[in-house]
Amino acid sequence: MLVRSLGVESYGTFSAIVASTTILSKLIDIGFSQIIFREFSEKISKKHVISTALTIRIVLFFILIITYNVFCVIANISEIEQLITNIILLNIIFSAKYRNIRDIIEIPFKTIFKMDLVMLGTFLDSLFLVAFLLLVINNDYSILQIAIFYTLSNLPGFILLIYFIRKKKLFSFFFTFKDWKWLVKESLPLFGAGLLTTIYFQFDVVLLNMLVSAKETGLYSAALRIGVPLSILPLSIVTTIFPYIVKTKDENRERARKIIEISLKTLIITLYVIFIITLFKSNEILNLLFGREFKAANLTVVVLFASYIFYHSAILLQNLSTILNQQIENLYYSVILVVFSLIVLFLTLNEYGNFGAGIARLVSSFLGFIYMYLMMKKTDYFINIFRIKYLILYITIVLFGFITKDFNLFFFSATLILFSILFVYLLKFLDAEDFLIIYKLLNEPKWMKFLIK
Repeated sequence: MLVRSLGVESYGTFSAIVASTTILSKLIDIGFSQIIFREFSEKISKKHVISTALTIRIVLFFILIITYNVFCVIANISEIEQLITNIILLNIIFSAKYRNIRDIIEIPFKTIFKMDLVMLGTFLDSLFLVAFLLLVINNDYSILQIAIFYTLSNLPGFILLIYFIRKKKLFSFFFTFKDWKWLVKESLPLFGAGLLTTIYFQFDVVLLNMLVSAKETGLYSAALRIGVPLSILPLSIVTTIFPYIVKTKDENRERARKIIEISLKTLIITLYVIFIITLFKSNEILNLLFGREFKAANLTVVVLFASYIFYHSAILLQNLSTILNQQIENLYYSVILVVFSLIVLFLTLNEYGNFGAGIARLVSSFLGFIYMYLMMKKTDYFINIFRIKYLILYITIVLFGFITKDFNLFFFSATLILFSILFVYLLKFLDAEDFLIIYKLLNEPKWMKFLIK
């Protein structure tokens, strides 16, 4: 709805501003979130580290705002652009999408397996954004209106989380710098990784807007937006298994390894099936979501969804390295992403536009995944995903997709998913025990009892 409200070029301009503010937001991130999650999962008594992290990020937020506005005066940035950017920067505090202040206050919910409350807050954000977008008036100030409504829509979910934190007494915020040196030291490799990953995810949008055109940026940003919901997959898996792996990695290593194997294989096959759907139906998906003016992004959608197989699978491996206190691997992984992405971007942007940006994502995410996979090979949790029977499964699924590609989008998707589940079982990509564990995880509220049997 946001894309339709602005059109290709205006949406491209808006996306470039959001991308710039997202990069700026990572300058005050410091990489705290995963360390706090790990510590909370091991020792629930360490509640003060949340207050320390929030204190540091809030102080850095105000420094960022002041620095940006001073820069605007020196660089003679237009008042309207400065105003829009300042409004969007407020989302560093309120928005779940910026994964900054709100990312930290979500951690206690994750450790007690109350992600339903977090998802309720995110749902409220989306609901209010849709409602606000209905009020947008198409004129020269459309982007300013969107910026205001985009920020206001994040307030209800933020307030709801604060309410539940107080009601359930998960923690009480107080201004403190206790253990800040230890927290920063532990987090620095993750900070570097997080900053580089954000540059990887946002800089292509900024470059496309600077070097090519707002139209190409709009097409690319629309293609990216289709894949946004996929980030829920690795996040949900990590949130579910992370506390268990942290607690049992030494006492019940084989059981922990089994859970990681099921999680990685389930994630890969799910992302692969979704990629096959976009491979044959990207035109229909773009037309359904955004309209015919975005049809030029159809190949970019396919390439991006191929890249998501590698990128989102690597997220699981990144979290495993954090559990094993090997955060430095995440930094090396992020360097690979950024370096190869920039190389391919500068080689392809001018000639191929939004499609070139998609190719850059695919190449860099594939190489990054290979690095994290080889890193895992050095641990006790290595999982071989390059087997002949797995290759047969992938080929079988794509052939079935080719045969049924003339079905309408919904029937094609449904039949492909059912066929894939059947062959996943027949070729033992996941065996009966794996399906049982997945079923228990999805349907048993007290699944921890099952895991620790």
